[in-house]
Amino acid sequence: MPSLFLLMLETFNWQISPVTSYTWLMTYLQIAAINYYTLSGDFQEVARHREHNMLIVMPLNVYKNSSSNPS
Repeated sequence: MPSLFLLMLETFNWQISPVTSYTWLMTYLQIAAINYYTLSGDFQEVARHREHNMLIVMPLNVYKNSSSNPS
């Protein structure tokens, strides 16, 4: 990892947790749902869901350290 990124994580007291298979599955399902409407030709649904394309959760887990988060 670039040293600047590691410095930022240390400064904000954040940690990176490993990406799990569940996270990858959820990402895949989100993309598959978007593609389903596109391939089905239901252009009203495509237009309705287009605004949500930016809301895909990407598989990177970064969280701030606290007593409620795993260490």
